[in-house]
Amino acid sequence: MMDRRQLLGMFAAGTALALTGRAVANSAPPEWGPDLSNPPGSGLAQPALQGSVSRVIAAPRHDLYVYISEMTHMREISPENQWTKWVVPGERFEGYNAIGLFYQWPMGGVVTENVPDEMFDFYTDAPSQTHWRYAFTDVEGGTLVTESFRKQDPQIAPIVFMQDISGAHDRQAHLTNGMRVTLERLAEKFESPR
Repeated sequence: MMDRRQLLGMFAAGTALALTGRAVANSAPPEWGPDLSNPPGSGLAQPALQGSVSRVIAAPRHDLYVYISEMTHMREISPENQWTKWVVPGERFEGYNAIGLFYQWPMGGVVTENVPDEMFDFYTDAPSQTHWRYAFTDVEGGTLVTESFRKQDPQIAPIVFMQDISGAHDRQAHLTNGMRVTLERLAEKFESPR
């Protein structure tokens, strides 16, 4: 039997499908440029939400890339992700996210770009429909890891309501803080004595 939180998550995903007409899975991710902008000549409006956080982590770029690109680790570092598993290894994944006690939702997505040791991108299906990128650059003292997100379209009202009652009143700030926490936890995993 499902509990209230699971039902709310299913309601949110179902509402996204009903109101947008977009399938929960296999939605086509929009393209984006290297600086989070829309590609020149794309005709797309500016994204509804976007952000980026960077941190130097005293670890080899390869090790950080391998850890991030294995999506099953995401629950260990992300404040929202509860679990993730591969449906098609390296291509499609599914999982479960939560904000607080009341808003939980199934999450799926596709890998959109995977350049070993440099970049790992993925796009999450409805209701999130958000493009995520991790970039890895060698710098003095370790690796500069940059986590970025971009959501092209504004979120639909029922999802915004669920976010609000769960404490994410300003989703932009909430996601930006979540990226900071993710990179802090990633640094702790690699910089702490083992």
